Amino acid sequence: MTTAALSTPKDFAYYYRDRLGFSVVVLKTEPARKRKEPAVFSLETYLKRKPTNEEIEQWFTINPNYNVGIPMGGVSQAVAFDIDGDNAVERIKSKIPEMSSGLREAFNNTMKTRTGSGSEHAIFKIEGPIDDITKKVLWSDGQPHSQILMLANNCYVVAAPSIHPNDKVYEWNGKEPQTIIRHQLDEFIRLVSPNQEQSRSQTELYTTRVEPQVTTTTSRTLTPEQMQELLSWVKPYYVDGHRDHIVFYLSGMMRKDAGFSLDTARRFVKLLCNSSGYSDENLDKSLTVVDNTYRKPLDEINGKSGLHDLLVTSYEQNSGSEYDNEQYLIRTEAFSQICQIINGEPEEPRNDGGNGKKGFSGDNNNNIAPREPGSWLAEQLAIDKHLDVNDTLVREVMERDHYKTLADTKEIVWEHGGVFRYGGEEQINMVLEELGGCEVTNNTRREVIERIKIKTYTDRDEFDKNPLLRNVKNGIVCLECGKRFPHNPEKYPSLIQIPHPYYTPEEMKERIAARPKGHQFLGEKIVFEFLCNVMDAPDVSLAIDYWGYCLIGDNRFQKDFMDVGPPDSGKSLHLNITKAYLGPKNMAHKSLKELTQNRFAKADLYGKLANTCSDISSSKLKDIEAFKLIASGDDISAEKKNRDPFTFVPFTKLMFSANTPPLPNEELDDAYYKRWILLVFGMKKKDFLDKSKDVVINRDMLKEIQQDENELSDLLYLGVQAAKKLIKERWLSGGQKTRDIDIIREEYLRKAMPVKAWVEDNCVLGPDYEGEKPDMFADFIEYCNKERLPGLGSVIALGMKLIELYPGVEDVKVGTRKDRKHVWKGITLRSSLRHEDQTKL
Repeated sequence: MTTAALSTPKDFAYYYRDRLGFSVVVLKTEPARKRKEPAVFSLETYLKRKPTNEEIEQWFTINPNYNVGIPMGGVSQAVAFDIDGDNAVERIKSKIPEMSSGLREAFNNTMKTRTGSGSEHAIFKIEGPIDDITKKVLWSDGQPHSQILMLANNCYVVAAPSIHPNDKVYEWNGKEPQTIIRHQLDEFIRLVSPNQEQSRSQTELYTTRVEPQVTTTTSRTLTPEQMQELLSWVKPYYVDGHRDHIVFYLSGMMRKDAGFSLDTARRFVKLLCNSSGYSDENLDKSLTVVDNTYRKPLDEINGKSGLHDLLVTSYEQNSGSEYDNEQYLIRTEAFSQICQIINGEPEEPRNDGGNGKKGFSGDNNNNIAPREPGSWLAEQLAIDKHLDVNDTLVREVMERDHYKTLADTKEIVWEHGGVFRYGGEEQINMVLEELGGCEVTNNTRREVIERIKIKTYTDRDEFDKNPLLRNVKNGIVCLECGKRFPHNPEKYPSLIQIPHPYYTPEEMKERIAARPKGHQFLGEKIVFEFLCNVMDAPDVSLAIDYWGYCLIGDNRFQKDFMDVGPPDSGKSLHLNITKAYLGPKNMAHKSLKELTQNRFAKADLYGKLANTCSDISSSKLKDIEAFKLIASGDDISAEKKNRDPFTFVPFTKLMFSANTPPLPNEELDDAYYKRWILLVFGMKKKDFLDKSKDVVINRDMLKEIQQDENELSDLLYLGVQAAKKLIKERWLSGGQKTRDIDIIREEYLRKAMPVKAWVEDNCVLGPDYEGEKPDMFADFIEYCNKERLPGLGSVIALGMKLIELYPGVEDVKVGTRKDRKHVWKGITLRSSLRHEDQTKL
């Protein structure tokens, strides 16, 4: 394809990848302010590899007008220079005569893109490794939109024919990127940088030791939303013994791994310290740690690896017999989320805070420096010297964001993106830091927060009040009719939001029609590649029904799910898909034992759509009253540590997986059994969609569906339709399996006691019977495979269980020394009896 033939964004994407050797990624087109943001779920993927033909086709099938981005660094073997502003252009022009002839020729003839704002991207291919090069400001005169910025690994540039937020088009000069060697790249950096001493070797260039003064060459900042999100993941681990380490490693990451400014690191640490609640908190000490981190040479800073050791490795190594796999996974997820926030591409801040209110200035993507903390309050005091500072701050804070305070626990929540979030006090502290800086004293903070609490007290029951309305990423969905309405935080205040868009039937019909042939159906991976290959057809319908039930804000059916089956049959993957579908923030992860014995565990269920826990213990439950109250949706009392207790009506759906489900102490308690629905897992032999293939569980499926723009939205669509059906029909599918208590109890007991089920079906008991161990063990294993029950690992384990369940069974030796063999006396296989004896039985 020639440049003359390029007419659509898809044409450019293929040309950039196939002809120029770049990776490409698609960017959003709406709303206009987000036109520089990635439209793919996982940008990181395409910063490391080039997209496939199938991925490109899928992107532009969804939206043929997507903007196009080109990742820099090793994936494209390229570096870009963003030359922004007239002074930056003049600086480049003044340095051209000083360039070596080869570099000058390459610069004059390389690929350049004129951006919508009028700046220019000059892009070079680099010969040799460039994994050590990241984003860096090479020159700036301190004015907005006046700098030379180098973009390499973990960065991308917006490319032609994209549309700028101001509606102007990015224009490419039609030239291919010129290839330069590292020596020429270093020469370019040395020439445009203000410090002429940078003309050193490659190693010196990126590990230069500096004098003991704070380094300010890094430029990235965090938006208020990103700071709040980062705080929510860091704060649980900001505990005594770890506080100094957290400050050290986080500031190291922010400088070394992500290029954040010193001011940003100090602002976050101040926010963290102010929100900690520790009486001995020493803010000055923590800020000194940050300053020292920004003085050190880069090769002496320990950031990301140190934080991983602190949060994950040290827990794994030091927990000993108290090791908790669930806690390990939580810590791993926290570390991953922290890295994603710090290392991710900076978001373009919104001027309205996402809710029509005033927001913060400052724009990372467009290189506009944020306002100095405290400048807003200084301006107000300059206008009115007799200003009531506290009253003014209260009004301004509430003008910028919606806040509500839970009347029973005094917790402040704040609205962002159509949903109220916990951490309102931290958000207020962050806004106060932006408004007043060091002029805001601790007494002022406390008074402002208390006054906002008084003004915004709200009863807990006002949130998510209508059980048939569900907040999703792109609006409010009525589960009764399937229609979608705009977000309205005042009319529909919500603490829960599904993190995927919901498409109406009309919209979904268009989306499916636009998909490639052979893939024009809902939930290809989740439903057909997974569910249909690990469970029977009636259970597939039941599983989708239950996903719909999870969206309903009450426990009207009083049913919870237990995934049962042998190991490695897909049970845990089913729970993980549920977590991805509902959103991690809408999930709790308490075991059945914790919910029935730990007094703090129930509080975690408040505002959660589901609670999932894998591989729960099969030991007997001492108390099942809490479980019955939760499953029935009755009022329960709960408390968080160091908080007042509160009462709420749970609508959390409980979902567990177990090889062998637990039994209550009182096995005849039908109130326990009738609340369960068992989903039986066991891999089919042949693939549902392709009978020529054997079924193998895709271990990367969770990652694949999270990266796919269709799968989770498809599942949300199916869930809404299932909820609509449930509301109309007033019960789950599954027939007697979900209605008849005798059938439910019998199935549960068989799964909980596979040895007993096998004896009842395949064996006969009596003092005169003798069963040979190898034959009986082989029959037991075959029976478990057929019935999809968990087996036992050895003949000895089976014998111990038989003797425990049936006192008349003994382990004995029979025969003479030469013919002696071990048998179980008192039991044998029905199939080993004579035909007439089998008939009699």
